[in-house]
Amino acid sequence: MIRCYERGGDELVVEVPLREVDAGVLRKVLRLRGDDPVYDCYPVGDEELFALQAYVDGYVDLCACECFLECDSGE
Repeated sequence: MIRCYERGGDELVVEVPLREVDAGVLRKVLRLRGDDPVYDCYPVGDEELFALQAYVDGYVDLCACECFLECDSGE
């Protein structure tokens, strides 16, 4: 899930789902160690959004919001 929050605050603006994506792909996109379980919250910028575009089910506005890839249990 990509969650976008208001700039300068912490109010959630939108949640954008991701299609199923392999953890190895996420590690590569987020530049994580090979053994990272990808259970944390990771900032999403232009490069990350471009690399994940095939998996994104919605619009992500990086200009209006601060966005993060957040992994919840069960996802």
